[in-house]
Amino acid sequence: MIKSMNYFKKHLNPSITFVSLVRIGLFCIFFLMTGCVPQILGFKKYKGDSIPCPKINKTEAIRNPTLRPRLGFSDYGRNDSEFILAEQLKVDLLRIDFPWREVIPNLNEEDLIDLESLKSDPKKVEQLIKKISEEKKWKSFDKKIDQAIKRNIEIIPIVGHGYKFYQPLYKGKPFGPHLVGQQKYLGTMALFVRAFVRHYSHQFKIYQIENELNVAALTQLWGWREPSDFEAVKKGDWANLNFQKKVMETLLWSVKTEDPDGLVTHNFQTDLSGKLQNQIGQPTWEQSIELWRNYLDIIGLDYYPNYYDSDKKVEGELSRIIETARVHGCGKPVWIIETNYPSGPKDLGYTPEKQANFIKMVKKEAEASRAEVLLFYGALSTSYVEDRETFANQKKVMLRKFIKEYEKGSLSKILLMLLKYRKSFQSGELTYILTSVEPFWDFYDEFDNPKPAVDTFLNFKEK
Repeated sequence: MIKSMNYFKKHLNPSITFVSLVRIGLFCIFFLMTGCVPQILGFKKYKGDSIPCPKINKTEAIRNPTLRPRLGFSDYGRNDSEFILAEQLKVDLLRIDFPWREVIPNLNEEDLIDLESLKSDPKKVEQLIKKISEEKKWKSFDKKIDQAIKRNIEIIPIVGHGYKFYQPLYKGKPFGPHLVGQQKYLGTMALFVRAFVRHYSHQFKIYQIENELNVAALTQLWGWREPSDFEAVKKGDWANLNFQKKVMETLLWSVKTEDPDGLVTHNFQTDLSGKLQNQIGQPTWEQSIELWRNYLDIIGLDYYPNYYDSDKKVEGELSRIIETARVHGCGKPVWIIETNYPSGPKDLGYTPEKQANFIKMVKKEAEASRAEVLLFYGALSTSYVEDRETFANQKKVMLRKFIKEYEKGSLSKILLMLLKYRKSFQSGELTYILTSVEPFWDFYDEFDNPKPAVDTFLNFKEK
């Protein structure tokens, strides 16, 4: 098995020869036919048992059957225009990032602390708050909060976000457990989260901890977490279920220690194939809710059913997902923390009109299923990118082949695709293609002109 695994990794190399390609192709075809490719490469299937809920009062779990979801946006808070647009769209709820890197761009060895040392020395938190204050590094966060207060907008901050874009640099690389070990990652991350919550606790009622942690293993391949390589998907820290649990435990402890009345949520990504997740040793989103619900006051969901297919029919799906989340969450409130339909690229069949129809549909289903909050992602960030509008036929073929196997949850065929498009994968081109919709969530074009989604959204607010 080790030889087979190393053979595959060795040949996932741009310098692969024709003879080697034939050999690895025959090798993979044989194991594809037997359905053993994931196991041959060292993946172990997830076999977790269902965790039953304690007995609950069903009338409490149903909550308010006539509830209308509170509407808002999940965005970045990078500039004033997002707050201005939010005010124009008459919303009073924003979930935004407060990236660690904005106030602490770089970490040195003396900045690191393991979790047990932090627990035994609470003075460290006040020392960090004082240091950041003296260096006037809170000002970027202060500006976001001031913009929100001025417009009567409530903020839900994301804390403990593990994406590499938000992490400080450590020895020139994005900070992560692979660089310093799990205990120092958890301790150093918890120190900053506690400092942030203590410094701003009077400003927030609800905190989101981490971000889509249930798909952390696979998002390494997208380059969103480090290290972003094939081996890490199998046995890296972000693929380690015990480490994932420790992250959730640590973030809950960090928030509740500093703000006991603060509520905690997490956004579970619901679109990734459960079959695919189990094949790489990860739980489905439903299983993840069962594993982590005790760390949460609110079950959050992310829903992007058309991420890879502009014409996929999804009517009724969100209602089912909300009800399923409520069951696995033992009756806890369910929020839609991220959802949207991209308005482009047009070459892939996405249009602003389809986006408007989608948000109308999800609002109707969220209301019917008694979701308490509905937040649209990226709607205020005018990040239009011209070069993603046009796709060569070769790239379309690559994308459609991936979509077909992704929807089926066929890990064996996805691995073969990674081999076939190895040069594109290693250069980042394949990731670029697979995330081609990312610049098109906004409700406004590159000139800040409203798309049809704006009128649709305003109609919600007026009713």
